[in-house]
Amino acid sequence: MPALAIAHRAGNSLAGLQAANALGVDVIECDVHEHRGRLEVRHLKTAGPLPFLWDRWEIASAYAPRLGLEELLEADNRGATFMLDIKGRRASAAQSVARFLHARGRHRPVLVCGRWWP
Repeated sequence: MPALAIAHRAGNSLAGLQAANALGVDVIECDVHEHRGRLEVRHLKTAGPLPFLWDRWEIASAYAPRLGLEELLEADNRGATFMLDIKGRRASAAQSVARFLHARGRHRPVLVCGRWWP
């Protein structure tokens, strides 16, 4: 059985998407957050009312433009399979992703995963 190549976090930026497409990976993973009614693609987390996004190895301005899920999928020129890793504590994020995909009428397979954060 051939190996399945998954580009972990490659879908969190347009540069990562382009690199994964150039390599011909099977699945491109991205982290999807619902923030202020918009589906954003990023690994960085918000810091509550503080004006920055953070992770263990990176801090970024909260005011910088953020990549949207729609923008990411539109930028895919290869027809890749995406794995959407839904982040956050609210079930509404998963519901928003489902509504978005249904309204978009995407016919390619999309993998969706998430974790319940009680």
